[in-house]
Amino acid sequence: KQVLQTVNTSLHKFRVTFKLLLGALADFHPGNIVPYGRLQLVDRIALKHLSDMVLASQKACDNFEFYKGVSTMNRWANLEFSAFYMEAIKDRLYTLGEDSTSRRAAQTTLFYIYNHLQEALGPITPVLVEETWEHTPESIRTQSEHPLRRIVSAPAPEWQDIALDTTYQELTVVHSAIKTLQEQARSKKQLGSSLQSFVHLVLPSNSELFQLYLSELPDLFIVSSITLG
Repeated sequence: KQVLQTVNTSLHKFRVTFKLLLGALADFHPGNIVPYGRLQLVDRIALKHLSDMVLASQKACDNFEFYKGVSTMNRWANLEFSAFYMEAIKDRLYTLGEDSTSRRAAQTTLFYIYNHLQEALGPITPVLVEETWEHTPESIRTQSEHPLRRIVSAPAPEWQDIALDTTYQELTVVHSAIKTLQEQARSKKQLGSSLQSFVHLVLPSNSELFQLYLSELPDLFIVSSITLG
């Protein structure tokens, strides 16, 4: 029973992940794809994570180590996708103009995630993947082949930008510090939503990353504004 419960938990997580993706892609058409160079930093980080997950799971399946492949996908679905990427793009998906470049960039990233996740899970949970196809928006179905008939595709080489791993680590450290302070404020009943936060970061003078992407940081950290010192 304990073994089957673990499997059931994984399967439920993948179902919820597909449900999130299908909901976000309901009004998306492959003709709306935003080029990689115009994606936001968080989108490019998400594609790097996706690429790492796909390559690792493919290698595991090639070696018939399916448990390793599933473990890799589970970790990605829980951490990099749900806890990091979906949290960072909620406002872009649900509050910006339908055809705004920022929203379409987030949908482009989710479209890539959707396709690669179908292919990665195809040999492992084929019934679930079949079900996702039945609920895929018509605009995407007409431009795509059935996931169980596709030759599994490799992630785009441009997604494998090693520098993004360092960037992600830097952002995660700052994000953790912000969340810790927010939780302290909540415990004192000084704060409700994280969007009530106006954050001032004091950083070393060589922190060019934060200067470069200042306009994108509030979305990424889920706060109302970021200023630097």
